[in-house]
Amino acid sequence: MSTVDIAVSVIAKLLEYTARPIIQPFGYILHHNRNINGLQTQISHLENTQFEVQQQVDVAQRNGEIVLPTVQAWLAKANSLATESDKFLSNQVVTNHNCISGSCPNLKLIYKISREAKKKSIAVNQVVEGGKFDRVSHPARLPPIWPSNDGAFIGELDGFESRKAQLRLMMEALGDDSVNIIGVYGMGGIGKTTFVEEVAKQAYARQLFDEMVMVVVSHKPNLRKLQGDLAEMLELNLKEEGEVLRTVRLRERLNQVKRILIILDDLWMPFDLRTIGIPQGNLHKGCKIILTSRSLDVCNAMSTQRNFHMDVLSQVESWNLFKKMAGDTVESSDLNPIATKVAKRCSGLPLAIVTVARALRHRSKYAWRDALRQLKSSTSNDVKGVYANVFASLELSFNFLKDEETKACFLLCSLFKEDLDISVEFLVRYGIGLRLFQDVHTLEEARDRVHTIVENLKACCLLLDSDVEDCFRMHDVTRDFLLSVACRGLYIFLEKMIPEYLESSNENKLGNYYAISMVLNNLEEFPIGIECPKLQLWRLEGSTGQVEFSGNKNYFDGMKELKVVIMHHVSIPFIPSSFLTVRKLVTLCLEHCKLGDLSHIKELKHLEILSLIHSDIEKLPKEIRELSRLRLLDLSDCTNLTVIPFGVFSNLSNLECLYMMNSFRQWGVHGQSSQNQATLDELKNLSHLTTFETHIPDVNLFPKDLLFRNLVRFKLFIGMDISQVINYSYPKTLRLTLHQGLSLHGGIYKLLKSAQHLILDYSIIDYLEDLNSIVYDLRKGFKHLRCLEVYGYTGVESLIDTKIFPVLENLKVVSAADLRMICYDHLPDQSFCELRELMLSILPELTCLWVDPMGNVCLRNLRTIYVSDCHKLKDLVSQSTARDLSELQRLYVSSCEDLKVILFKDAGDSSSRIVLSKLKSIKLEFLPSLSSFCPEAATNLVQEALFNSKVDFPSLEELTLRELHSVNEIWPRQFSTANFRSLRILIIFGCENLVLVFPSYIQKMLQNLEILYIEWCDSVEEVCGLDEHDIHNENDASLATLPCVRDLILGKLPLLKHLWWNKDINPHAYTSLQNLNSLHLYECDGLIHLFSFCAMKSLVQLQELKVRSCKMMKTVFANEGDDGIIVLSELRYVSLEDLPELSSFCKGSSSLHFPSLDMIEIKSCPKMKAFVASDVRQEENLFNEKVALPNLQALYLDGLSSMIGIWHTELPDKSFNELQVLKVINCDQLLDLGPINMLPRLQIIEEIHIINCASLEQLFAIKHTQTHQNLASVSLIKLVDLVLRNLPNLRQIWWDRSKTPTETSRFQRLASVEVASCELLDCIFPVWVARGVPRLQKLKVESCTLVKAIVEYNGRQSEPDDIILPQVCSIELENLPNLVHFCTRMSELRWLSLKELRIMNCSKMGSFVSTSSLENDSNSIKVFFVEKVVFPSLEKLRIDNLECVNTLWHTDTMAEAFSQLSILEVRNCNNLVKLIPSSLLPRLQNLEELHVNQCCLLEMILEENSIEKVMFPKVHTVRLIKLPKVACFISGNRSFEWPNLERLVIEDCPTMKMFSLVGQIVPKLNAIEVGYGLQVWNGDLDSTIQHLFVS
Repeated sequence: MSTVDIAVSVIAKLLEYTARPIIQPFGYILHHNRNINGLQTQISHLENTQFEVQQQVDVAQRNGEIVLPTVQAWLAKANSLATESDKFLSNQVVTNHNCISGSCPNLKLIYKISREAKKKSIAVNQVVEGGKFDRVSHPARLPPIWPSNDGAFIGELDGFESRKAQLRLMMEALGDDSVNIIGVYGMGGIGKTTFVEEVAKQAYARQLFDEMVMVVVSHKPNLRKLQGDLAEMLELNLKEEGEVLRTVRLRERLNQVKRILIILDDLWMPFDLRTIGIPQGNLHKGCKIILTSRSLDVCNAMSTQRNFHMDVLSQVESWNLFKKMAGDTVESSDLNPIATKVAKRCSGLPLAIVTVARALRHRSKYAWRDALRQLKSSTSNDVKGVYANVFASLELSFNFLKDEETKACFLLCSLFKEDLDISVEFLVRYGIGLRLFQDVHTLEEARDRVHTIVENLKACCLLLDSDVEDCFRMHDVTRDFLLSVACRGLYIFLEKMIPEYLESSNENKLGNYYAISMVLNNLEEFPIGIECPKLQLWRLEGSTGQVEFSGNKNYFDGMKELKVVIMHHVSIPFIPSSFLTVRKLVTLCLEHCKLGDLSHIKELKHLEILSLIHSDIEKLPKEIRELSRLRLLDLSDCTNLTVIPFGVFSNLSNLECLYMMNSFRQWGVHGQSSQNQATLDELKNLSHLTTFETHIPDVNLFPKDLLFRNLVRFKLFIGMDISQVINYSYPKTLRLTLHQGLSLHGGIYKLLKSAQHLILDYSIIDYLEDLNSIVYDLRKGFKHLRCLEVYGYTGVESLIDTKIFPVLENLKVVSAADLRMICYDHLPDQSFCELRELMLSILPELTCLWVDPMGNVCLRNLRTIYVSDCHKLKDLVSQSTARDLSELQRLYVSSCEDLKVILFKDAGDSSSRIVLSKLKSIKLEFLPSLSSFCPEAATNLVQEALFNSKVDFPSLEELTLRELHSVNEIWPRQFSTANFRSLRILIIFGCENLVLVFPSYIQKMLQNLEILYIEWCDSVEEVCGLDEHDIHNENDASLATLPCVRDLILGKLPLLKHLWWNKDINPHAYTSLQNLNSLHLYECDGLIHLFSFCAMKSLVQLQELKVRSCKMMKTVFANEGDDGIIVLSELRYVSLEDLPELSSFCKGSSSLHFPSLDMIEIKSCPKMKAFVASDVRQEENLFNEKVALPNLQALYLDGLSSMIGIWHTELPDKSFNELQVLKVINCDQLLDLGPINMLPRLQIIEEIHIINCASLEQLFAIKHTQTHQNLASVSLIKLVDLVLRNLPNLRQIWWDRSKTPTETSRFQRLASVEVASCELLDCIFPVWVARGVPRLQKLKVESCTLVKAIVEYNGRQSEPDDIILPQVCSIELENLPNLVHFCTRMSELRWLSLKELRIMNCSKMGSFVSTSSLENDSNSIKVFFVEKVVFPSLEKLRIDNLECVNTLWHTDTMAEAFSQLSILEVRNCNNLVKLIPSSLLPRLQNLEELHVNQCCLLEMILEENSIEKVMFPKVHTVRLIKLPKVACFISGNRSFEWPNLERLVIEDCPTMKMFSLVGQIVPKLNAIEVGYGLQVWNGDLDSTIQHLFVS
């Protein structure tokens, strides 16, 4: 034992006898080691919890989710507390170790440190407990997306005055409250979609709506899909299958949005919007609908109130557009006369203008003349009027196509639905089947031909680009044109024309068609046995799920020339016999189908293309091997396919393409004697195979001699499947995910050498020796490799030694534990010259990218650099190499502890400037050692700014700097005029040594900065610096400080004492506020006010203002004595939180007008009394005549402990007239909400919550008698929810004391009332109020000690026709010690909607409804539910601690009363003798649970029944606990049936000898629970109970 321990023990013993009352403090001395160790333990727990929460936060942020504010606050608090505790341990405990543990301990110091350690340990423990979050984030809202078109005026209307005029009228219509549905109509290709998208952009910019959605309806609307599209844009998870439920859910979601714009694009026929859930008119006045259609009749049928006709462009507009598309050559003297006539023939249709002009661009004069001649002569029998000209213009482009192959492929495009991404591969398969391609012998040649055709069609603007790989799109007008051409030439027959041809008189017309495509609900709609001798293509799609394809119908008997059959969403139990007669069939596509027996497919001997994509098939029939001509087999996404018989593939000797991705994986092992499954060895016979896609789960299944000599494209996954998402955009992709050694035999080696995209995943590898050979071969270089991804490899220090991949575009290396560099040794010239993307992540030993003393690395095509978690990396690339980064667009470097510079200075670098001309985004995060992006000096002896004049960023738009602890200056003092000019987004976080963010010399370069976040920078004293000598000309607008900033966050800047816009030195300071839209300020403890008077007037665009946790802030707006009115017209949301010194929002003599402000939140501002505080008078109310809030809808006040009142008697006109929600919490000095003259202003208020306001005496104060007479009868007719909780001085709820019995419907929408801990209330509802709440559904009254009745009649008897609370569903009465009854009634009390009734701890309550007869007879039996109480819908009844009740139910209870009761729970009713009378038993057919507990006088549960047979069909649980006098459950000798009783609990029932006198029928009961987890069973129910009684 140490000296200090002995000393402490002696002192403690002395104190025990001499100073026991003061011994507690000496416990800190006695247990000082325990307290210090405890603190260290708690800190460790905190760090672990903090790490776990941060990990969850990081995952959420990577997934684009929003971290909850509570989680962010907890992390901040945890970080602060951990730092503070660590500092305490290091500064106090370690530093004073000798004073604590030495031979002469300092007891005073020991006491102080031990006491502080104990306090901190408790604080840390509380924070740890607070870190248990169910979730840390929520999904981010989807951003508004308005797709751009390839139309004439994408996103702009300059030069199109007719459209701009229409736009102005449209915006006016959107602002008209009387207009709800607006129509936009015009011909196809006129620009309707582009126009409404521009309307949406304008509405979004002006913030006219809270949400906006746009969906395409199309010519044959699928209402279910339409609902799904709307739900997706509204972020509504519409899981319901039923049409009605989906409609209701969607309507409810739309009704939640106050202002919403719905754009329905491309309507072809009217339909009832209500069928999909869109509310109209008075059902939702804030819902505006814009629809587009080609027909005015459709608009009128949709009840549009305003219609806008989208006419063709004027002659001037048409010519401007035509000239823009065709080029300036149309202005030449020889072409202009012809070109103007051609443009005129386009009839002002934007789509036609663009199509024709681009087709003639760079063409000769002869082509122009020929085009004009064709336009003049072109006619069509299928179109009328201006449509003829439109189609004539498209026909010109069609006729300009080079050959019949292109035209035929173009016509095939009309087979596909509108607004669809069309795969090139589909055209290949259909074209092969139709024999469209000349001199094409293989599928690969056909694929090349189709790609060429599609590219040509795109160049002619007849097809559009798609975002999906190898797909394209087509404009709907172009599709309509194709349909007209096809039908005219008897090419294509589509579903839109089927009804007129299904008549028997027209069936013969089908015989002339070349192709039929139909979408049917039922195949019975199609005629049987018709003759179609010319038909070559037949397509069927089920419109509503799977269409049943009957094999008994002879659909195909007359289709002998059929070559292509396509079926989608069809159920095919077996191949019909008539189908087998189609001997010339070449292409068969059964996609998204449910397939049965396909064995007869062997009869289709000419079949070359067989596609079963995404079909439900379990076994591939062995008969497929007889299809000797089969060239393509597609089994992709057949996830249920588990059986392919052995020998199928080996017989398909002509197979060229085999697709099996996300499908069959159960490959057999070659050489087994009894082999049933297909093996890879069979593929050796497929000498023509050029395309192969599959997943091979085990590398040993891959034969060593399988060489795939002719593969042109492949997608092979070899090894275990992992869930990593990888983009496979290259034709030759090989992925190796291995769990065992790999022998580089011929087949795999050949695939490796030819792969364009190679993924090597060694994350679970056990054998390295074979895999090293792969890396060795990689070092030699693969001449075809364009993308290399390496995961988890260990064992090598460099990936490449000598030769480099000449065409490598993407390099990704992740989790290579031993890798020190990518390349080693001398690199050849132009190394990496094709590299476009470089990603290096989790490489702990990486020290450099490559050794390149000769400067041979060339990165001229590099677009993206991503480097993270490479902790030993000190620099990225050399400055000489960086000069080639002309294409670099994104740079992301994160979590590299030793990284000091990005571009290091090398010996061969010149002094010229480096220009990264296309770099748009830089993110530098968690780089504690980074001091310079590109140092000018070879060594960092002199502290430089992060950026300097060495590098220019003319296109940089986004810059993120996070946790750069070595940076104390960002911007260079000298730079080019273009540097940082494009910067729009700047995020600075955790740069703790940064003092000044924007020196004066950089501000003029940041004129386009829109988003600025500066957070957690402990040393920042000033955001924008400005010196007087920098201002040379006060009128020079270029000196404006950050004039375009829209979103600004300043947080955790403890040394920031003022903001740049309050500086009088800068005449342009206020310009930085003119575009400010959102300002969020938190934990800036040096700020006393936020805006000066002049600055405040500049906030013309401010919409959101949030200020939190600024300890010294006294007012938001400081008025220096200026009078007048300040109008913030766009401000919509104000939040003030945790501002301990804030006394007002604005201080001074000015008045504030907020016409758009709809929500105010003020929390934890204990000194705030007035929103606008005057210098000359003491304000007693938060809002007075100086604040105008005509649009305020929600007001939240919490923790305003100095506020006496909310509203002054005088307020500006219309202020608070729109208030819907009022919540007041923890306002201890508040006496009332305001004067009663506020009631007329609150006529649309829906929610009032008043909680924890200790001084509140009444809701609305009556100041003057005259006011009372005029206003006391005014009610809140739209009030829905009222909560009053913990208001100890509240004496009355309702303000009208007149007690006028005739007043009704005073609070006609009130649905929920909760009153708790209001100790001076004696009743909840006066009778006049009870009559005036016809919609009340939920009532909860708790802990109101003086309440005697819920409904008070004030001495009067109830009227026979009194109707009170007719729709109440739930009543909870709890802890009401003086409650005698709910109400007094002489008439029947019938509540048809009451479903739940809970009465707890109301010890004086003798009956639910009191009558005069019962009240006068003190000796009568106390019946709780008298015969006049009728609750026919009651499902749950809980009675607890009713001391005065003898009997619950009257014997003469009405027949329907309590008939729906399912749960009955009775507890602590100590005067209750019997529970359920015999008269009630027949009505308890819905009873499921019965709980009886602690009723000390109860003798019987069920009274004997006089009827023969009683059944409780639904009872499954009975619990009897602590019932000392119950001898049996059922009196009498009747037998009861309990068919579903499974759980019977009997605990502490010492006198219970039997369940009943006769046996009970309990077929499912096999045990009785007796407590402590024990169960007993003795053969039957009564024997078990008797056994329990005896034992």
